[in-house]
Amino acid sequence: MIYRHFPLRTIHDKAMITAEASEAAGAQGKFWEMHDWLYDHQSEWIASSNITETLVLAARSLGLDGERFRRDLEEGRYRAKVEAAYAEAVALGLPGTPFLLVNGRPWPQTLNYLEYAHLEAMVKLARLQDRQFEAPPPMSIDPARHYRAVLKTEKGDVVIELFADRAPV
Repeated sequence: MIYRHFPLRTIHDKAMITAEASEAAGAQGKFWEMHDWLYDHQSEWIASSNITETLVLAARSLGLDGERFRRDLEEGRYRAKVEAAYAEAVALGLPGTPFLLVNGRPWPQTLNYLEYAHLEAMVKLARLQDRQFEAPPPMSIDPARHYRAVLKTEKGDVVIELFADRAPV
């Protein structure tokens, strides 16, 4: 699974910097921890009058190098990556977040993607779709071959024999 940002800038002004913050945390091996912190503390950072400082404090609480994290944000080190992900989402016509594509196919937003059972079922279904045949394989019976099956039951064996030379071709 690949996670892509789709910061909804029209909804809140801190969308870009928080997406950049998760990338800056990821550079220090803590992408998902920052991702989770951002979701768990939304009301805190949305209300912040100094978002950079709030994010640096969060980074430190996650065990990150706060100064490196601050530099990454202030220099916009991950801005191009976040902008590219945003542009890709817009080009795909995604309606919002969360949104899931499996093998390039959109999945209904009515499902809870974050629930493992739903995600697992969607991936299994996508894999099955890739394995479907467009037509059945050709049937072939070799008239010179001997075909025999034995079914073992409590009351004895049932032997089934196909007379290949008499089977319809």
